[in-house]
Amino acid sequence: MFWRAERHAVELKLRRDTETEGEALDQLAGYLDHLGLGEGWLVLFDLHKEPSWQERLFVREVELAGKTIHVVGC
Repeated sequence: MFWRAERHAVELKLRRDTETEGEALDQLAGYLDHLGLGEGWLVLFDLHKEPSWQERLFVREVELAGKTIHVVGC
């Protein structure tokens, strides 16, 4: 995706199980390598009814394979 003439990598995923995030992080790190980018965004939509909104809503950074990935939970 391009925004203000800059390239950005954004991956959207539905969190269905405990492995979704790890798999998505690996996938996005691969995309970042391919695109030659040092950072990207992973947005996880949690489909579970049990967690409260306070548990579902978060923003954090993960370092993976020399890349910075901003993880947003919703």
